[in-house]
Amino acid sequence: METKTSSDALIDAEPLDPARPETWLTSDDPVRRLTAVGMHATPGAITVDNLDAFLACLDRCRDELDTLTVGAFILGALEPPLCCDATDQRMVGFLGRLDKSPLRLAAAHGLFRQKRLPNSAHLPLAQMLFHSEENIRQMAQLTFSLEPEAAAKTIAQTVAGMPREQWTPEALTTLVQSAGDSPIGRQQIGAFLRAELAKGANRLAVIASLAELARADSFVQPLLDLCSFCSNPALHADHPTALAALGGLGPVAKPAVPELINQLSQTTDPAKETLICKTLCKIGMDTEQLPLARVKDRIEHGPEIVIAPFCAMLALYPVAAKVVAPALKLRFVNASEPVRGVLAFSYRALTGEILS
Repeated sequence: METKTSSDALIDAEPLDPARPETWLTSDDPVRRLTAVGMHATPGAITVDNLDAFLACLDRCRDELDTLTVGAFILGALEPPLCCDATDQRMVGFLGRLDKSPLRLAAAHGLFRQKRLPNSAHLPLAQMLFHSEENIRQMAQLTFSLEPEAAAKTIAQTVAGMPREQWTPEALTTLVQSAGDSPIGRQQIGAFLRAELAKGANRLAVIASLAELARADSFVQPLLDLCSFCSNPALHADHPTALAALGGLGPVAKPAVPELINQLSQTTDPAKETLICKTLCKIGMDTEQLPLARVKDRIEHGPEIVIAPFCAMLALYPVAAKVVAPALKLRFVNASEPVRGVLAFSYRALTGEILS
């Protein structure tokens, strides 16, 4: 006697009525449930009348990742009054499924779309800030951005409960954001980060959180802390990250300009010079801060690799930088062909004349 497969059973079964997809929500067959859940993705398919049946179906699909993930995306697209305590309960449950990354991502995305952050979501979202996958961490951070202050206690406790070497940029940045507009709270977090850094905290995470502190506050200390990364030889590997963080702040980081110029005058490392020049260009300087003597010296005597970044600084301040034009002309004589192009471009920008 021939044994029927599950596919044969589906063929023999009553077909799904597209107008009534809920008829398969109560099926014992996982494939039918997935099909029925997917059919509810059509706008308006879920109503007050069938929402309970849809949620009951998801409750039955405990280990069916595809069905639950599709269901989470559908729930996340609902609007009031359909998104309610009952849908929040399922979404929070999905957030806590540690073995189901796509499901957690879909649930967090759904809550963010709905601008809903129930208290019960705080802990699983805080745990997601430490996930090994960056997109999971970023989605949790984005969801917390709805109301980070409301979750401040949970975020702080979760950070404190994790080994400091496992802290992530997303976790510490969210910790900073959870202080809201409280200057005292942000100062306390800054002091905490500096203390933990000395104890071996993840430096990349601390750099990101210091940048967030600097972005939100008028305090100079976080900027100086970032500068200290760049001046510490023992942290050489972190210099690019710290400088990129400062540059990313733009004009907010202007209080750090004197220290960066000081570091620029003291280093002869071409890689670091290049990074500092780029950072200063992104931050912007007052005209009187332009380190003309250093720029002139490095254009005349520095390795060719640093000429382009120093010339980039000159281009932002053409009037003040005219005094460097003779150095450009002098270096042009013995420069390689690619560098000659850079020097000629800068010289023309400063003087209007062509070098050849």
